[in-house]
Amino acid sequence: MSVFQYALEIRPSEFWEAYKVHAIIRTKRTSLEKSLGQFVVSGKSIYTLSEIDESLEFQTSLKGEQCVIKIDRETCQQVLLTEDFINKENSVSQNLLNVIIKQAFRETNLKQLGRSPRFFDVQNPVDLSRAGLMMWHGFKASAFQSEIGVTLAIDNVFKFMTTKTCLDRIYELREQAHTQHQFEYAVNLEFVGKSVIADWGNKRTYIVNEVDFSKNPENCIFEYNGGEISVAEYFAQAYQKEVRDPKQPLFRVQISDNEYFLPSEFCILDGVPDSIRKGPGMRDALARTRITPQEKIAKIQSMCSTLLQQKAMKDWGIQIEAEPVSIDSFVLNAPQIIASNQLIHCSEQALRKLPIQRSVDLKAQQWIMIYQNPAGGKGRSYYNIADSVYNNFVNACGQLKIRVEEPHFLEVENEGDREEVERGLLNFMMEGPKSVFRHPLVVLVVLSHENNYKMYKELFQEYKVPSQVVTVRNGAKFNMSKASNILRQINSKVGGDLFTMKFPAILDTIKPMLIGIDVCHSGPSSIVGFAASINPELSQYFSEFIVQPKG
Repeated sequence: MSVFQYALEIRPSEFWEAYKVHAIIRTKRTSLEKSLGQFVVSGKSIYTLSEIDESLEFQTSLKGEQCVIKIDRETCQQVLLTEDFINKENSVSQNLLNVIIKQAFRETNLKQLGRSPRFFDVQNPVDLSRAGLMMWHGFKASAFQSEIGVTLAIDNVFKFMTTKTCLDRIYELREQAHTQHQFEYAVNLEFVGKSVIADWGNKRTYIVNEVDFSKNPENCIFEYNGGEISVAEYFAQAYQKEVRDPKQPLFRVQISDNEYFLPSEFCILDGVPDSIRKGPGMRDALARTRITPQEKIAKIQSMCSTLLQQKAMKDWGIQIEAEPVSIDSFVLNAPQIIASNQLIHCSEQALRKLPIQRSVDLKAQQWIMIYQNPAGGKGRSYYNIADSVYNNFVNACGQLKIRVEEPHFLEVENEGDREEVERGLLNFMMEGPKSVFRHPLVVLVVLSHENNYKMYKELFQEYKVPSQVVTVRNGAKFNMSKASNILRQINSKVGGDLFTMKFPAILDTIKPMLIGIDVCHSGPSSIVGFAASINPELSQYFSEFIVQPKG
């Protein structure tokens, strides 16, 4: 089977919004099908099973505005696919399948929100007004090549939305502010850089670049259909939405190379505000998303049946198997801890008293302790605290079954001077016995100013040296308990094992890797944490984190 890919051009360029492109294509679908046969659109490309002899151009209009559709014959790319839509040398097959599936979703009553293939039933929201929310049911889907062939991964998803408009939130901020300057600052802080959902048309999302208080729906004029029109008049004509506050500020957004201004009362914050997320109603709202596996499968199978009825799937002859791929799984028994070749009860108290099972000794001059000790008494010295930390380490050795010998004490004039610290670190590395390079096992820093923490961590990360920080505030009250806890942390960082674990016997035969991943949405960004085991005993781990924008 041959698939032909052509460049798609829509003029004028301000029509290059996904929902507008698809709306324009619908106005000429019959004419396009006569020339192309089956086709689907993805971005600025159009895929079809027919090769055209010459470029095509169609005149049409959208909401009274004239526009042109052009398909350039010279941009043709031909891809050969098997009857299973497979071409191992080209990614077009996978892309094409996903385009067809997205087109089938668009032909249902579901709406795509954002750029991800997530489609929601925005016409039938679940009322969660007690929590200040509404919830949309939806689905996400993606096709890909797997070892069993072309596979469709589909799942049902939920999206929570606040019932307040952005203008409602602006009113709240106005009540809280004492001056106009405070008010405008608070509004920009609340919305700039955030994603909002348009409560009209295709419910598309926009990123707010600015909240403009100098413009409002009445005085913001732009060209439309050969004349001039205000934002208020445009929304009344195009979407039958009447502005209730003519003096409200407008959101400035960027679409391609053009700027547009949106009424804040017709926008909804994308996602759940922190004030609601942390409230008691959020738990009740989340409970509405919990469904049994049987209910989940039934909903997905029903959605697949609906997709198969859509024109895009029929035109391209795509079928979805009624039964999903099944994978056998089972729940393993919890691992147990071994000490002295015996299984022990895993209580918190027992773990605190348990010696380190596979220790890495801190031998003399193989590790570094850094502390501030200015010459001539010109600044605060933390020698006594560093000495207390070391002595408590030595006293804690017996219970932990680990050996701690005297470190290389690195005294610095100013703990905040990175160059001085780095110079001392390099001197230790390059001036080992017999001038042999030596890499410290670990560096412990006694730190007085906690704002220097990041600098130290970045420095040691650069030289791939494990590190541990003890603050002066903590070191001033150092004792055996704190010493034991920190020695356990250091032992883990330098390759030791705190515990010897006994896992179910089946894991001995399959060389498993344990993986943990989680995300935290607290704060301005989302933090994704990842960890994976790297040794047969499943006791050593690689870890990484990613900071990413919310939404």
